[in-house]
Amino acid sequence: MESMSVLERLSELLPALPPGLIEAWGQLVLFAVPVCLYLAAVVLPFVVLYGLIRAHFGRRSLLERCSRQQARFANFLNWLFLVCFVGLGLSKVVPYETFPPLYQAGLYLSAGLLLGGTIIWTVVVAAWKPLRGWPVLHGFLAFLTGSSLACLPIIGLILGRVALQGTELPQENDLQTLIGLLLPSASDPFWLYFGLIHFLEVASAGALGLFWLLVRRKIDDFGRDYYVFAANWCGEWAAWGGWFSLIMAGVLCFMLQTQDLLTLENQGALLFVAALFAALLIPSVIWTVIARSATPMRHKIGMIFSLLLLVVAIANSGVLVLL
Repeated sequence: MESMSVLERLSELLPALPPGLIEAWGQLVLFAVPVCLYLAAVVLPFVVLYGLIRAHFGRRSLLERCSRQQARFANFLNWLFLVCFVGLGLSKVVPYETFPPLYQAGLYLSAGLLLGGTIIWTVVVAAWKPLRGWPVLHGFLAFLTGSSLACLPIIGLILGRVALQGTELPQENDLQTLIGLLLPSASDPFWLYFGLIHFLEVASAGALGLFWLLVRRKIDDFGRDYYVFAANWCGEWAAWGGWFSLIMAGVLCFMLQTQDLLTLENQGALLFVAALFAALLIPSVIWTVIARSATPMRHKIGMIFSLLLLVVAIANSGVLVLL
């Protein structure tokens, strides 16, 4: 008897699912790892900005130190994605030259925003000490970087929606037709999915911020009090993002069901939706405990486990589009 993969066994156990969905989910889980990293990179500049504002008015050195540590992490992520983006472009693994002009424009715009955001953030990290004397400029550069990086998921969501719907692109440069094509109506579930992705960004920033603290604890010896404060702070960001993602996922599933776009009578669909809620609920509880703990760095297993569940939640969010 030939051996079967885990995905093939799941496909047999859940015959009610659309063909190939289990295999697609397995690919989505792998794809969700870099997505989670990028979602964190989008929000980390805003986290740093918030920390700088509080540190400036509250005169709290721990906040400024935590902001700088997370800024370095964001800089690492930015360069990682920029190198990968350039590598994909040069290797031509993605045949972008064959894409319609609209998708090519989105790709080039994304590349420019990523490059610009990475360069600006590198300047922020390199000139951190001089910029402390210019708090307005410091904050503006953080906001500019975050805004540049935040445009990439928005571009991806809009163009992805057009591609999934199979809408025929306009042959002429008709701006009004193009806007109507790219921007859905107010009652479209896209806007709830749009909100879900942004709250997942906040959760990813907090969860990966906690992971970064684990990685840097022995390298950046800032003392016990600092890591208690930093872990509580990152836990708060992760918890807020997790709870709001859970609420947004619930509202999204309800709207999809009322519009007959999601049938929970289907056992396979119900399983994926239940897994999505579990993968958001459990980490949110863990992050809340970490945010309120007097010894948060002792929750190492919880930090890693919640991050893994967040990756599953991001993958299952993608499955909602395919169901």
